[in-house]
Amino acid sequence: MIPKTTVVWLHSIGAYATYQFGAILASRLCPVQQTELTLHSREFGISSDVIQYIPLVLGTIFSVLSVLHVYWALGGTAGFRKSIPVRENGEPLFNPGKGITLLVAGGLATMATYFLAGQWMHTFQGYWSIPGWIIAGLFLIRAIGDFKYIGFLKRIGGSDFARMDTVLYSPLCLFISGLIVLYFLEGIVH
Repeated sequence: MIPKTTVVWLHSIGAYATYQFGAILASRLCPVQQTELTLHSREFGISSDVIQYIPLVLGTIFSVLSVLHVYWALGGTAGFRKSIPVRENGEPLFNPGKGITLLVAGGLATMATYFLAGQWMHTFQGYWSIPGWIIAGLFLIRAIGDFKYIGFLKRIGGSDFARMDTVLYSPLCLFISGLIVLYFLEGIVH
């Protein structure tokens, strides 16, 4: 079980990301001074010393997730059953094959490489920021969910997957999205 303080911290990073996305959208629709809309990491008690390690944290998370998917593709079963959404009748929503699982592992490894190598190969600015914003958006959408089987807004609950999704998977997705937004808005600018 994840400690309650960790869940609270994950949710506050997610709230920060959601607020920043809203601020960006609002500033595009109704131009005002950005300082009126944007919260800064200092207001959340996050120092610039911590912000510089965000790409390392993200790269590590994506690396671990990639290795986990390779393990599953090679026939490992630990945690696999709890990682697949199920229908109301208990049947898996889908049965990913080895190829799809390896494809997901490759995508996660690419994300890990983007963040780990990015500290030395590029500055995460200009065109190099686009993949990061896409990753942040994808993980925010995953955290919100499909309004039925996955995410915070799912309606089908009670399964092992649904419990793990509520406690770990969706908060992790929100945390990842929040870290990317935090780094791009604070770490690069300051």
